Amino acid sequence: MTLVKNFTRAMGWIDRWSLAGQGIAVTARAKEAYPEVSGYYIPTLLQWNEIERAKSYAQWLIRAQLESGAWTDPTGNLTCVFDTGQILRGLWALHCEQSDKELENALLRGCQWVTSFVTEEGALEPPDEEVWAGDVPLGVLLYSLEPVKRIAEGMQWADIQKKAEQAIAYLVHMDGVLEFTTLSHFHAYIMEALVDLGYNELALQGMQAPEKLQRKNGAVPAFKDVTWVCSTGLFQYAIVWYKLGDLDRANKAFDYAVKLQNRSGGWYGSYGFGKKYFPWREISWAVKYFLDALQLKLYSSFEEMSPIFSEQIDSADGRYQLVLETIQNAKAESVLDAGCGKGRYLRNLLNDVSFVKLFGSDLSSSVMSTIPTAIETKQGSLLRLPYADSTFDLVYTVEALKHAVHIDAAIRELARVVKRGGVLLIVDKNRSQLGRLKLPSWEQWFDTNGLTAMLQKYEFSVKAIEGIPYEGKKDKLFTGWIGVKGL
Repeated sequence: MTLVKNFTRAMGWIDRWSLAGQGIAVTARAKEAYPEVSGYYIPTLLQWNEIERAKSYAQWLIRAQLESGAWTDPTGNLTCVFDTGQILRGLWALHCEQSDKELENALLRGCQWVTSFVTEEGALEPPDEEVWAGDVPLGVLLYSLEPVKRIAEGMQWADIQKKAEQAIAYLVHMDGVLEFTTLSHFHAYIMEALVDLGYNELALQGMQAPEKLQRKNGAVPAFKDVTWVCSTGLFQYAIVWYKLGDLDRANKAFDYAVKLQNRSGGWYGSYGFGKKYFPWREISWAVKYFLDALQLKLYSSFEEMSPIFSEQIDSADGRYQLVLETIQNAKAESVLDAGCGKGRYLRNLLNDVSFVKLFGSDLSSSVMSTIPTAIETKQGSLLRLPYADSTFDLVYTVEALKHAVHIDAAIRELARVVKRGGVLLIVDKNRSQLGRLKLPSWEQWFDTNGLTAMLQKYEFSVKAIEGIPYEGKKDKLFTGWIGVKGL
């Protein structure tokens, strides 16, 4: 099964278990929404351009906030620093997209509640320990304090920032914080927090135990003395390894965990002989960490391939000629190359349409580092373009859409930044030619009529051009879709 199918199933699981007017369910078939997990789903949903669902979760969480500033567990009875920190993580991600007073107020009250448990000496005395009864290490609070620190820095709340930093220092220097003596899910929380806080060396030390235990097939046991695995722990370890640059271990852990996906699109908490962590219930947080790990896998793979990207394209190439002619015919004054890579199309356009203001956006800022300064560049994916609505007269994307995975969301995002009456040009490979090349498991080629219909859904009138010549060849590999956005 391809990663596209895994992704589609996972998104279907979220759709099925998002409770109306609330957040994500605790587990499959549960009637209770989980405030904590709904909170840290929000950044994930935003990254995959599921903006309306992210807003819906946030609105429910704002309504559910207690007078104290905290949030409860799914039962409505218990409050933890960990849970509240994850909700703050999500609300901050949305606040960065659309600042408003309601969000700001919820963030301030939540951060004040979390840091109220920091003593004058800088120690941390949260209610979590009593709730967890020793089953969860206190070090996981690093994962909740990291967003609190980030929020305080961003909002310039000096007192809150100071207390968050004190609590982080207290936990970082706590005895045994790096040791793999707990469930992999909890240990991985600590490891990812250390990376995000800039303690890479400590994270590398803490990851030595999972590295030694990782099997050839990529599996890492849920505890160091068992054989069964924790699904979400595997995805989390993959995330940590991706962030640390260990792509081989990350890919192995990710690929093994992906194969465990149930037909429903979800994952049980654990798999294997003797499994004890939600062994027969599909947990909502496993899907979240699959989506996060997939994002990092795509980014890491792109970075790894970047040295082979070209900075030049022959001006006679049919793909470039189609871009040039479309710009000229549209009389466009502002043009975005979405997924521009090293800017090989943009470099030619600088000379051929000097009257046009050119922009480039790509997943990797390092890949764009050699693009001429006359072209304005910004980091962003096809799912999250860093521009306001209706910014450009013309947007084009060449051989980038095939890597987006969430194609409908990518087209929706491309359409968002095109002005009314403006043009969206897509040049990519045609599905009829599948089998000619070996593809990564996430790459998709497009049916002419199918992509035309998707564009029409977003108010484009479309003309498709098949058989675009390229590199001296003329066959049916490339198709162009020219869409004019309705007024």
